[in-house]
Amino acid sequence: GIPAAPGRYAEGDTVYADTALADSLRADSLAAVDSLRADSVAAATPAVAPAPDVRAFWTSVRAAVRTGRRAAVAPLALVGPGGIAPAVWPDLADAFLDDAFRAPLLALDATALRREGDARTATVTVGYDGEGNVVPQDEADTDSSVILRFEIVAGADGPAWRLVRVDVAG
Repeated sequence: GIPAAPGRYAEGDTVYADTALADSLRADSLAAVDSLRADSVAAATPAVAPAPDVRAFWTSVRAAVRTGRRAAVAPLALVGPGGIAPAVWPDLADAFLDDAFRAPLLALDATALRREGDARTATVTVGYDGEGNVVPQDEADTDSSVILRFEIVAGADGPAWRLVRVDVAG
């Protein structure tokens, strides 16, 4: 055959007489491509759960500390792999649940927790006189500190704040 003139259709070309139909097919094709692109991006991007609220967690910590019981604080701590060693947990819990540390710890609100990246820490320092009585720090002969470190950890119900470390100094 004779080659088609520029701008003319050759035999076998698809011709749409209805431009509305052509526009509709083009829109459907573009929508399909966009849908595939969105599915690909969604598949490549892991779903990220929102970070748990530290204020709500701190309210739970304060309520547990207020009881003075290890059993009340234990569910808020990561005791075991990646957290506090089970063998030292009882002594560490007793340290910050001691009356001398409990009152100042309860006085802290969530905004008083120091940020360390995604983690938060609560530090309580108590002063003692020469006879071992709790006194204001400016009158103290010695002092002792408890530092609690909280991090977001993965859990069965999603990410949650947990007490992951306790340091006692002094």
